[in-house]
Amino acid sequence: AIFLAAVLGDLSTYVVTSVQMGLAHSGGNFINAFTKFISIFAITQLPLAIIEGIITVLIFEFIEKHSKNELLALEEMV
Repeated sequence: AIFLAAVLGDLSTYVVTSVQMGLAHSGGNFINAFTKFISIFAITQLPLAIIEGIITVLIFEFIEKHSKNELLALEEMV
């Protein structure tokens, strides 16, 4: 769930950015402009989203392993 949340959060940022860029630079054809921008972003952002998802999972596991007392204290506050 953590991996999926991190990856989808990252990718949704670039989909929205592609929509915005497509609207701003469409020259009358939004679909072509959107496709161009989403394709350019996909080359770099798909691998980065996967890497960020893995790193996020590792960080969550580290925090869970090394901060049990703090997490329990936070849980009691809620």
